[in-house]
Amino acid sequence: MSISTNIDGSVGGTSQLLDLLSLVSNPAVYEAKVKALQKATEEHNKALALVAPASEIVAIRQQIDQDKAAAKAELEAARQEASKLVDAAKVEARDIVEDAKAQGAKVSAASKKTEKQAAEKMAAAVEAENRVAQALAGAQDQQKVLDAKIKAAENTQAQYEKLKAEHETLKASLIAKHKRHLQELEA
Repeated sequence: MSISTNIDGSVGGTSQLLDLLSLVSNPAVYEAKVKALQKATEEHNKALALVAPASEIVAIRQQIDQDKAAAKAELEAARQEASKLVDAAKVEARDIVEDAKAQGAKVSAASKKTEKQAAEKMAAAVEAENRVAQALAGAQDQQKVLDAKIKAAENTQAQYEKLKAEHETLKASLIAKHKRHLQELEA
């Protein structure tokens, strides 16, 4: 600030020399200006004390620049490492997918073969079941025929026994009649 500039920053007069003379000739105004200037200087000094010295700021900026560069290098290294990991993971995933597809194809082929064999065995089992059902039906029919023949044989046996009994009765009756007839003839 120049002397012609007021503490508040406004321009006082048009002539600097006149302003200086008027300031020096009036001690009360001069004293007030000096006090205001001292107060403003103290406030500026406080503000400057809060701000770090320029050399420290430069050092901090340099450290920040170095930290940024190191971080950038680390980030680039991490990106490269991540890229390598991603590429390796892609290769491994592709291998896993190809292996899974190959195994899936094998399992599918084996499944189809097993399914075909199971279908063939099922058809054979159904055919065997049908043959067994037919044989069972035939056996049941034969059993019915045999039961009928056994019943007929039992009826025939019963008739035979009845006829035999009648025959024996008739024979006994004839023998008795014959004996009586012989006795009558002898008598």
